[in-house]
Amino acid sequence: MANEPGNLSDLEGAGKDEWDRYVSNSTKEAIRDSGTTQFLAESDDSITSPPVAVDWSGFPVRIQSCLDGRLRKTLPFLDWQLGSIDAGRPIGHEEYLEWRAVRNGTGKITRIELTTEVREYWEILAKYHPTKCLRLLGRFAGERIADFADVFGSDPEQMTPEERARNFQNNMFALDNTPPRSPYNNGRRSIAFMAKSVNTLNAAIQLASFAAFPYQAQEADGTIRSLTGSEAIAFTNQNALDCRNSDPTIVASVIDQAIAGKFLVLDNPPGIYILDVQHEKILLPDRSGSIPRDWFEFQRGSRDGVERSQRLVFEVPPSQGFTISDLIDEEIDEPISFGGQIAKKITVGLYVRVSAPGAVSVSPKNVRVGELPTNRCACDSVKSAYSQFENIQNLLTPTATATSAGRAGVL
Repeated sequence: MANEPGNLSDLEGAGKDEWDRYVSNSTKEAIRDSGTTQFLAESDDSITSPPVAVDWSGFPVRIQSCLDGRLRKTLPFLDWQLGSIDAGRPIGHEEYLEWRAVRNGTGKITRIELTTEVREYWEILAKYHPTKCLRLLGRFAGERIADFADVFGSDPEQMTPEERARNFQNNMFALDNTPPRSPYNNGRRSIAFMAKSVNTLNAAIQLASFAAFPYQAQEADGTIRSLTGSEAIAFTNQNALDCRNSDPTIVASVIDQAIAGKFLVLDNPPGIYILDVQHEKILLPDRSGSIPRDWFEFQRGSRDGVERSQRLVFEVPPSQGFTISDLIDEEIDEPISFGGQIAKKITVGLYVRVSAPGAVSVSPKNVRVGELPTNRCACDSVKSAYSQFENIQNLLTPTATATSAGRAGVL
């Protein structure tokens, strides 16, 4: 039985059963699609290790790469808002981490919410437990309960479970690069879970399954060495996109386990987790020291020696008399002006469990490697969206531009 992400206990009965079926079917489908024999559908006696973290930075490095490596262009684009709706999030938040920055009337950031919760889980929650779903959404937004019209379109108690699931998808999921309709997941009132289609548990399972082969690189002169994640994506059959932090990291990590003759299985509970935050790289306004770690509140997951939180809320205590935007980003020696500066300090990951080395006899698959493809980062769509962002900013007045882009001139 698959436990709920973060060892939560939101689901009961049919909802819990459907979550278990979803995880099981997604894993079996990925194994069938990839043809791997080393990524297992469920744990067996060969699996001996405690959970092993595969982790990466939550910052969308591909987006920055596509924008000529310029952080000054990337940060306002990732925090792009149309009105009070997060327009940059469904385009650029692609590292299994999505966030929103809440600003006061002067444009200063007062709160940052980050999430790694997968949308498949929330769809099942909405399908079978609509009232609990609405109460959770309300809590994220600081309300007693969310308005059902904004989440389901009409009274969910008058719908079948299938109708609830379908309406929930239509309102709460992002479609391509379009923000969700609902203010409870488009940033207007809150964000609840990852809305972007690439940030799903199924995508992570597919990544791991397709990488579970004993690949190694063979140079033109015949030299054998370890295969990098980027090389695996370019020269083998992978269900991954290069230039991200997540995809090449997952692919390379799983290949390393496979070449060592290990079986792998997704840890239970399955999920994507916020593993750590580099709070020491955020300085107080007078630069006298780092901020305390407890200004970050880890939520929606267990913390019993294995970090399984799925939501992180960052606020400066009101007693301090200043805001997040008064804090200093040590990496660039500038004030915190964008949510992406915090995302750069977040470590995200998933857990697998593995067998002892040599549990399975492997025949290494030598992969001829060469120059990486010039189009490997798939930048065309990013550049097109950024062009739209620039055009909209140019149409705004200087005052409106500063507010909408999160005071883009600061950096």
